[in-house]
Amino acid sequence: MLFHAGTRTAAYVAWEGQLKTARLAYEGGFYAAAKRNYRKALSLGETLPLKDTELSSNLIGLGLACCHLKEFQEAEDLFKRVIQMSEESGDSVENTSLADALMEIAVLYQKTGNLVAAKDLLQRCLRLFQEVPGNYLNLARTMKSLALVHCKMDELNDAENLINKALTLLEEHNKKPEQLYAEVLGVMSMIAVQRKQFEEAQNLLERAVAILEIATGGEHPEIAEFMDYASTIFRTIGCMDKAEELTKQANALRLRLKARDR
Repeated sequence: MLFHAGTRTAAYVAWEGQLKTARLAYEGGFYAAAKRNYRKALSLGETLPLKDTELSSNLIGLGLACCHLKEFQEAEDLFKRVIQMSEESGDSVENTSLADALMEIAVLYQKTGNLVAAKDLLQRCLRLFQEVPGNYLNLARTMKSLALVHCKMDELNDAENLINKALTLLEEHNKKPEQLYAEVLGVMSMIAVQRKQFEEAQNLLERAVAILEIATGGEHPEIAEFMDYASTIFRTIGCMDKAEELTKQANALRLRLKARDR
C-alpha cells in the first residue's frame, strides 16, 4: 500500500517527523540522539504499511548510528535485514536499497578487519550502482571505500586505479561534496605512504584535514576520526609533532562532543 497526498494518516506523519528528527541528529553528529529517534521511528514504522524503500531508509539510518556508537553487531543485523528485504522484493535499478545496505555493511566489515568480506560486498555494490544513470556520488563513494580495502590488503595498483577514478568522477562535477573529497584525499595519502612517497602523503593529508574542518564546521565526530587517521599517517612518516597535535585535538573534540550528545 502506498501513501498518497490527502490520505496520509496521523501515524504516518508522526513517523516522517521522527525520521526527520533522527536524520538531523545524525547529520549533526549526535549519534546517541539519532539512535533513539531512529528506534522510535522504527517502532512507529513497523505498525504502518510502509514501502520497502521507506522501511529500508529507517533501518539503514539506525544501523549507521549504531556503527558510530561502535555497536557493530546490532548494525550488522539491521543492514542484513535490509539486504534480505531487498533481495526478496527483487531489487531493481529504481530501488537502490540493496546497494545502500551492501555499502554500509561493507564499511562495517572494513572497520572491524574483515577485509575479504568487505571487498566482495563493495565489488557487488559497485556493479549495482553502475546500473544507475547519473549516480556519480555513490559510485565515487564505493570506489573510495573499495580502494581503501585494496590498500589495506597491499593491492596498491588496484587501490590507485580506483581512487583515481573516484577523484576524476568528483572533479568532473562542479559541486563535489567536500567531505567525500577529503576522504578520497585521505585514501590517496595512505597509498602514497605505502609507496614511500612521504612528502606527497603529508600534502594530501593537510589538504584533507583542512577541507573536512570546513565541511563539518570543525565540531563533528567524523573530524575526530579523521584526525586519528591522519595522526597515524603522520607518525608513519616521522612527523611526530603533527601527529601528537592531531591526537590532542581529536581527544579534546571527543570530550566536547560527548558532553553534548546525551
